[in-house]
Amino acid sequence: TENYTQFTYYDEAVKTWKSLKTNESVTLRSNNYYYYPTTLTETSSDVNAKVGIASTSQEYKMLFTNSSTGADSANSGKTANIYYWLGSPYVRTNASNANFGLRFVNAGYVNYYNLCLSYGTTYTYCYGVRPVVTLDSKVQLKDSGTNKDGCKLYNMSVK
Repeated sequence: TENYTQFTYYDEAVKTWKSLKTNESVTLRSNNYYYYPTTLTETSSDVNAKVGIASTSQEYKMLFTNSSTGADSANSGKTANIYYWLGSPYVRTNASNANFGLRFVNAGYVNYYNLCLSYGTTYTYCYGVRPVVTLDSKVQLKDSGTNKDGCKLYNMSVK
């Protein structure tokens, strides 16, 4: 419904950006969403939610709240000022363009930000990352007997 001189999109199959040529078409699948982790819905107070992660769980605290030794220790245990990227890209389509971006954690919920639009506009948001590491089954963990910031520390060795 709009008139643009270019239409750029990310071709997931070949992992590259492409520009649509005259009389060429592309089908994009919209997969954007946002949610609260406690309900896995778009509201934090969904009384019908049957799934989600408890806000009192260690996992929730690790992923969605400030630590007592982090950059915002004044908000220890709260979701204020928590912003970091997730490795989860999305495409959002609408009647006039397509948006491409990444999901991020934002003050207690998972949201999305456009990083570029199909007609060429780009955005530069600056957030941190909280990497998730998967350990090979050969890695053995042994309790170090030490706690830091409410978390148990482990010594690692490889079999």
